[in-house]
Amino acid sequence: MLALAFAEKTLSGLVFSALVVGIATYFGQPFIFDPIVLICFIAIAITFRRNIDLLSICSVFIAERALEELMWRFLENTIAFKIPSYLMLIAICFYFSSGFIRAYALTFLTLAASIEFYWYISDYDAPFILWYCYLITILIIVRRFLRMRVFWLIELNPKWEPAPLALDSQLLLANAGFIISSSLAVFEFYIRHLTSYKEVLYVYNFFPYFNGILSVFILYVIIIQSILHLKAIELEA
Repeated sequence: MLALAFAEKTLSGLVFSALVVGIATYFGQPFIFDPIVLICFIAIAITFRRNIDLLSICSVFIAERALEELMWRFLENTIAFKIPSYLMLIAICFYFSSGFIRAYALTFLTLAASIEFYWYISDYDAPFILWYCYLITILIIVRRFLRMRVFWLIELNPKWEPAPLALDSQLLLANAGFIISSSLAVFEFYIRHLTSYKEVLYVYNFFPYFNGILSVFILYVIIIQSILHLKAIELEA
């Protein structure tokens, strides 16, 4: 009982701390808040490594953030880099998505590549929209994993006994929020760089706030699931 109470308070403290630090730092300094969220995911993954559902969910978010960090360091805003990048992103989205999401992703990326080409032949100093295209592609991969998580884990090892959780639907909702915010950011770039409305910065200014809230929401629902797991263990004891 004492161990359970301590664990619950510790996990709840992680959410509260992330929220406070996020409000204080993220919106001006994302390089401070993002590592904090990443550390929380790693801590939960290690603590609940015997729970394949929590471990797999935390692992995919750890991989997502690590890949975002890697991309941010190596992406280039040059045509030589953009051409293979867009071709690769289109292929990835086609493979990892279906239905409406596939149609949207392929249309979005094709439009982005076409506008990039227009900016290039116009000798225009193009904004770095490729970064957002990469983000959306990663989000689509994460979305595919969340939808297929149980099936894929059973295929890997039936003994793990993964189970669908209400958490999966909550994370899919947050994932959709990230896709929408990243898409709107790109469309606002189009408005600023294809029209005379150069001062339209609504999404640009709100983007870090919205994504920061979604990050805390994801962390919160995962920790709530962790607490439910602890309570289930207590009942079985």
